[in-house]
Amino acid sequence: MTSAASINIRSGCPICGESKASFICRMGREYLLDCEQGRKYPLRTLQLAGLEFDRDSKAGCSYYECSKSGTFYVKEAAQMEHAIGIVWQEDEERKHAPEINSPVIIRGKTKRPPLIGQMLALALQSTKSDAPAVLDYGFGGGLDLGILWALRLDKVVGYNPHNYLFEQVRKYLHPNVILIDNPDELDELAPFDLLVCSSVMEHVQDPVGTLDHIYQLLKPGGIAWFSAPSLSRKQMAGHARSVKQGIKVKLLHPGHIQLWNN
Repeated sequence: MTSAASINIRSGCPICGESKASFICRMGREYLLDCEQGRKYPLRTLQLAGLEFDRDSKAGCSYYECSKSGTFYVKEAAQMEHAIGIVWQEDEERKHAPEINSPVIIRGKTKRPPLIGQMLALALQSTKSDAPAVLDYGFGGGLDLGILWALRLDKVVGYNPHNYLFEQVRKYLHPNVILIDNPDELDELAPFDLLVCSSVMEHVQDPVGTLDHIYQLLKPGGIAWFSAPSLSRKQMAGHARSVKQGIKVKLLHPGHIQLWNN
């Protein structure tokens, strides 16, 4: 049987290292598992991520606000990507199913091609490259990677350290698209004119180390484009009240281990 991961207890802010922080809210068993209105997860997923409520009913994750940078971060960082990958691989029906869409999701997707196109034009103007190389860093379901692939560039690469979606992305994008889960192999394919990093930085255990890696992957003059959740202190306080009441909050869950403060 697959073993559970260990919770990473952070001694300070993952952005600046400051140890002083203000407690915001705690996501415990009621919010994550029991409450009908909460952010419910399957018990096995939480166990694999290190939140073993069957052994410790008081297990959970707590959000803090860094006193220096203002970053909102989780002190007890669960290994949610690890857990979700295992559960995904065990679910044969889900593993081979196409992505589920809704009108809201589709409307959001229609905004991506012109945005990606503008970023690429800016990058090529900056690097003056005649052999464009682009990277989707943490490509998830492959939306941005598909847009880049459709442009028929010289080199299109997708990187994700968790490879459980690779089979599905190849099936619905292209069987020959370059997908990498090893950072050393990714370094060999560098440098890149444009690097897209969307909805990744809120999930990584070491955001500063990830930024350092991204910087090293760029050509001189290369462009990195990031998208990550940010919110105000007032918004965070409102979300914290909802968590305490056992009401699901879209942004607050164990997978989002740091959020940016406006």
